Amino acid sequence: MYGYALNSGNPVTVTAVFGAYAVSTAFVVGGGISLFYKASSVIASLDHHRLEPLIMRVSGFVIVLFSGYSVYHSIYESVDLLSFRPVSSLC
Repeated sequence: MYGYALNSGNPVTVTAVFGAYAVSTAFVVGGGISLFYKASSVIASLDHHRLEPLIMRVSGFVIVLFSGYSVYHSIYESVDLLSFRPVSSLC
């Protein structure tokens, strides 16, 4: 998608594609932050001093887990491990 936008040579297409990416990223990140804030506020209102850090640690673990999967996928799915060549060059 980004390759098409850059190779199209049309500034409107490039701006639309990258603008859509920026707006959607802002919505997703804002939604995630809002959910974490609401979850921590609910836990804080329960007045359980051990639950709030537990929820924050679990959410941090989930973030690290998804980040690790993303890094693993970007490294090992894009390279043929036997020849160390990108998968696209094998076709």
